[in-house]
Amino acid sequence: MSAKAITFLALGVTAIALMVAIIGTGLTGDRLRRASINPMKYGIVLDAGSSHTALFVYEWPAEKQNDTGVIAQRHLCDVDDELAGGGISSYSSSPSGAGESLRACMDKAKAIVPKDRWADTPLALGATAGMRLLEMSDSVAAKAVLSSVREVLGSYPFSYREGRIISGQEEGTYGWITANYFLYNFIQFTWLGKWQWTTSTKPIGALDLGGASTQITFMTEEPLQGSPDSLTIQLYGRKYHVYSHSYLCYGRDQAIKRFLSTLYKASPGALVDNPCYPTLYSVAYNLSFIYDSPCTSDARPANYDPNQSVTFRGTANPAECSNTISSIFNFSACSSPNCTFDGVWQPPVRGQFLVTYHFLF
Repeated sequence: MSAKAITFLALGVTAIALMVAIIGTGLTGDRLRRASINPMKYGIVLDAGSSHTALFVYEWPAEKQNDTGVIAQRHLCDVDDELAGGGISSYSSSPSGAGESLRACMDKAKAIVPKDRWADTPLALGATAGMRLLEMSDSVAAKAVLSSVREVLGSYPFSYREGRIISGQEEGTYGWITANYFLYNFIQFTWLGKWQWTTSTKPIGALDLGGASTQITFMTEEPLQGSPDSLTIQLYGRKYHVYSHSYLCYGRDQAIKRFLSTLYKASPGALVDNPCYPTLYSVAYNLSFIYDSPCTSDARPANYDPNQSVTFRGTANPAECSNTISSIFNFSACSSPNCTFDGVWQPPVRGQFLVTYHFLF
């Protein structure tokens, strides 16, 4: 896999799959006739993660492969979230800023897409676990943030499709599609200059460690009866049976909060030992950083003061570090050998996996 492909997967695993889904039903009737005049089509997707937002501009030939688009990335723009310090969910106290933060990248996209293609260019935003958490803790703020985003996106001369919070299962499935798309596990370009189904390889599984959630997605032989994590999707004229589960609160950033909460609960005070930090390293956090999240709010101490500062001091104890991290997972919630943790049932893992995003760092 190229460095560009790895970078793309690290920045936003949902974007290309969301674009495939949007254009999967795109070219019909008059649009198809106009496509013969200008053979290239364009699409814009914003991947609104918990820690940042990225905008992608795609292009593809007017003809689609078995009703699914064969896409190439034309441009990537990282949204400057320095004022809020994160993705669009960080604008909960000033929702109008969420939409405004997207303008610089949207203006670049407008300059890239030919003017005669603006009206036919689909535009969509998919928000992931950061917004799912905000919706849980403050639904009014979440609605206001999305309203701001939709207003700004709708003001551009593109074919605005949607701006919404996608489910964890959608996020996992989109990541799986993106990983296999880049590895040419669905279709490949032949020496005859045509796209055809890949027969030499099978789609691999995908593990996506985001900021607020972690997803695991892989193929199964048949649909899993009675499992909410089982779905069947169609790509390039073929059906795929997939298992996809999202572990909310187990993304890197939220898992760190849960870990720090566990340390503080065991030793409440102004100075707390952290066995996972190296010696001579320490960092201070206000308790609000740890507990102002739906993932940790239930563990707030009785005398909770959000402004209280706590310093975590490194002790470099690998065994204790491992034990403390393990304690944030409930491995006894299910007696079945096919359970992972927190009572989640999962079929036996099959084949190879590609890990993305924070697993890379």
